[in-house]
Amino acid sequence: MTRFARLSELVAAAAAGRALGAEVVSLSIEGAQLAGYDLRQVRFRGCDLRGANLTGARLGGAEFHHCQLEGARLGEADLAEATLAGHALMGVDLTGTNLQGADLARCDLRGATWERAALLDVDLSDADLRGVDLTSARVKATRLGAAQLAGARFYLADFSGLDLQRIALGRETSFEQCLFEEAELSHLSLAEVSLFNSNFRGARLVSADLTGARGEQVSFTEANLGLARMTRFYGPRACFTGADLTGADLSAALLPDADFADAKLGRVSFKAAKLDHARFQRANAVETLFTEADLSWARFDHADLSRSVMRHANLMYASLHQAKLGGCHFAQARLEGVRATDPDRRRAEEF
Repeated sequence: MTRFARLSELVAAAAAGRALGAEVVSLSIEGAQLAGYDLRQVRFRGCDLRGANLTGARLGGAEFHHCQLEGARLGEADLAEATLAGHALMGVDLTGTNLQGADLARCDLRGATWERAALLDVDLSDADLRGVDLTSARVKATRLGAAQLAGARFYLADFSGLDLQRIALGRETSFEQCLFEEAELSHLSLAEVSLFNSNFRGARLVSADLTGARGEQVSFTEANLGLARMTRFYGPRACFTGADLTGADLSAALLPDADFADAKLGRVSFKAAKLDHARFQRANAVETLFTEADLSWARFDHADLSRSVMRHANLMYASLHQAKLGGCHFAQARLEGVRATDPDRRRAEEF
């Protein structure tokens, strides 16, 4: 194995394409100009690369052990399958960098620049990504472990099928149009997090905390939200079609025009929730609490509302066509314009 003890030797070999698989130990490369050089599979041990210019460098499979990399310029570099685990990478420029398969576990990446970076199958387990803007990076199948994501922002990221139970989020964390299909988020705190237009189809969020979260147009289709805490959840036009929300708390949630068709809503609390124009067709809402909820223009066609509580609820112009209402409590509810079962429509449906 070739070993370089001087920077001039490394530069000469890299420029000639002869540094492949070499080892560089305890070398000061601070501020060095290595842009575009071929440094594939090079092992850097105990090196000082602070502020080094590695723009466009070929670093596929390279290994960094106990190095100093703060402020290094790695824009447009190829770091596929590279190992940088445990390093402080604050302020590193990763613009347009290929990080596919790279190991960034336990790295401190605060202040790093990620514009157009490719994070495909990257290991970011336990990394510090607080306040990082990843909205223009491509993120897919990236492992996060117990990563710190308070204030981090993601756009069109794909976390489908991943176990995200240990990540740490914060009120400024934002996931816009992200995919969480079949992901595991049970018991996770997503309180105050923004989930605009994200897709949680088939995801598990059992006992998750979404208190005050913002989820306009979010989709929880067929997701498991049993016992989830969703008080003050903001979700106009949110979709819960076929979801299991058994025992969840959606008190004071803002869910106008939301879709709960075919959902399991047994023992859910919608106390004082805003649910005008919401759709509950065929939903199982047995023993569900709708006290003081705004259900004006809501549709409960074919829903099971047995033993549910509608005290002081606003049901003006709601549709209860073919709904099961055995033991349902409507004390002091507003029922003006409520549409009960239409005999002609029922006969047509049963034809």
